[in-house]
Amino acid sequence: MIIDDLKRFVRDKGDGLALAFHKTSDAQPTGLTWQALWDRTARLATVLLSEFSPFDRVLLIFPQGIEFHISQLACNYAGLVPIPVPLPTNASGKERVQAILRDSDCAGILALHNSTQELLPIAGDVRVFAVEDLETRPLSAIAPPIAASDHDAAFIQYTSGSVGTPKGVVVTHGNLNSNVRMMTSGRIQPQNVFVSWVPHFHDMGLVGNFYVAMHLGGALHLMDPGTFVRRPLSWLRLISSTRATSTAIPHFALGLCTRFARSLSPGDIDLSSMRLIVDSSEPVDWEGVDEFERAFAPFGLAPGTVVPHYGLAECTVMVSYPDRERSLSSHRSMTPFENNCLSISMYPDRERPRY
Repeated sequence: MIIDDLKRFVRDKGDGLALAFHKTSDAQPTGLTWQALWDRTARLATVLLSEFSPFDRVLLIFPQGIEFHISQLACNYAGLVPIPVPLPTNASGKERVQAILRDSDCAGILALHNSTQELLPIAGDVRVFAVEDLETRPLSAIAPPIAASDHDAAFIQYTSGSVGTPKGVVVTHGNLNSNVRMMTSGRIQPQNVFVSWVPHFHDMGLVGNFYVAMHLGGALHLMDPGTFVRRPLSWLRLISSTRATSTAIPHFALGLCTRFARSLSPGDIDLSSMRLIVDSSEPVDWEGVDEFERAFAPFGLAPGTVVPHYGLAECTVMVSYPDRERSLSSHRSMTPFENNCLSISMYPDRERPRY
């Protein structure tokens, strides 16, 4: 289970960096070691156990940052079911949160203190807690983690809220462990450093970046999605400065960066550490991949680093990706339909389907 992974890395690399949040690619980040992450997670989980019962559902409504990830892990530690939800910034966002509240039967909301007053009118009878207040409560002892089975819910992922009523996908610990292990099997280097600007309420950001990093014990460097949209090259600058090895992004990110590649001077960034860029979430076109890899080859990006994947929240996240045994060039010569039928890896022990 993910808490077991966290405990193992506290033992093996307690003083090593676990999480860092960068307001900009060159600003001093806010970071936590594995030991500090464990301590804050265990403390918050202990307080949550005094307010909730195991298996209660709790909405997590946070901006991008370390506090969300501590809260997510604390819910896993306490046997609660976290539900990551975007922080509402307009009327439609508030309606989405209210729809999720009605559908999820949640027992409470966790948020930052500066968001609680705005959330109270939306929450109705549902209790709203500021994590800063919970973390500072005096404790006589730290509670041990609540044991979870493969069939227990690890979190609920709401999806399709932009085109209709939000629909919740219940992801069990078994689903999460299986999917994360599938994603990391033979595909990540021993020394792992991750970068993510993808929102934590998106399955790619939550599972593809955060839970994968927690499973592999790699430092995860976080950046706000708005920072990337305003300054796309900030993502690549963060990869360069942190010597990141892996990241997962939606396909449009490649085109945005390619557009600004000419503004870089030789030596501005070094992408030679990057081993895997998971390209998914949207239709992938090879022309866009080729343009990106050509544009950043002078900055150390190796050909074949960008790898297309297919996933959806209803399957935790990952569904398929190209065979490791075949070169990407062979996939690029295939039709989109043939590529989509490759390596249906959610059924690794079964014969590949025939069409």
